[in-house]
Amino acid sequence: MNQKILNFLQVELRRPVQQARFIGKGLFSEAYTFEMEDQAYIFRLNADDRDFKKDVYAYQHWYSPYLPIPEIIKMGQFDKTHFFAISRQCPGVTFNQLTLLQKKEVFPHLLQTLDYIHQVQFSDHVGKGILDTQGQGIFSSWKESILSLKNPKIPYDWDYLIHQTFLDKSLFDHCQTQMQALLQFCPEEKYLVHGDFGFDNIIIDQGKVTGVLDWAESRIGDPLYDTAWLCFWAEDELDVLHSLNASQKNIPQRLLCYVLHIGLNGMLIAAHLKDKTQYKDVVNRIQKWETRLKQLAE
Repeated sequence: MNQKILNFLQVELRRPVQQARFIGKGLFSEAYTFEMEDQAYIFRLNADDRDFKKDVYAYQHWYSPYLPIPEIIKMGQFDKTHFFAISRQCPGVTFNQLTLLQKKEVFPHLLQTLDYIHQVQFSDHVGKGILDTQGQGIFSSWKESILSLKNPKIPYDWDYLIHQTFLDKSLFDHCQTQMQALLQFCPEEKYLVHGDFGFDNIIIDQGKVTGVLDWAESRIGDPLYDTAWLCFWAEDELDVLHSLNASQKNIPQRLLCYVLHIGLNGMLIAAHLKDKTQYKDVVNRIQKWETRLKQLAE
């Protein structure tokens, strides 16, 4: 595959390209690094080009020295089933590649970058929730977007998931019922939410954030959703809760609502992929944060 990509790049870019190397694969895309004229680049493949178009929109509208979003310099059709995107490689490594000590040292910088994201407002936008490729929310309200568990890129067969996989319907229903009850505490705000501010989407170099990647899940809504995402996936040693502004209203209830939303989606994806290890990890995280946030709310 590396040779196929190298050949494609040399034809597409019309320049000598060296060292096309596979570096990782996500749920929907895979990534390679290559060099051209002493500059490192990232080459990504995806069956759906909407994710790349959202990255383009993010760079064009939200890039700043404080919010380093990589620019996509070229995108198009790779073959009959995949699209490609090329961007310059950010210096550094992903946050999850750091040692625990390094993570603790750089964590305040990561949270500061998240604050810059949440300063973006959408007062002139009508929609809420996950954004389309033109930066418009696809739902009429934030609450509607949280209630929706459909994924446009994963055609769930609900009957199959419930009756023929390890998806625990009683647990799923319990989490969904709780989430619905907690929506009354969630405000209808219009701020930028990254939606996947995970540790493999943040590039760190010399203690600073040099890249914020993957804007496919960006949305308009309550910024506390990103905090819930960090809580859900962070190591226990990184206590995200200490970073919260205590003056915000209904923090435990809102966080629990969003943690349940993240967890429900995680359960569905793991069951769809038949990944029992991932499923158990998601369930454990749901149970941990359900207990902790209920205690905080008391």
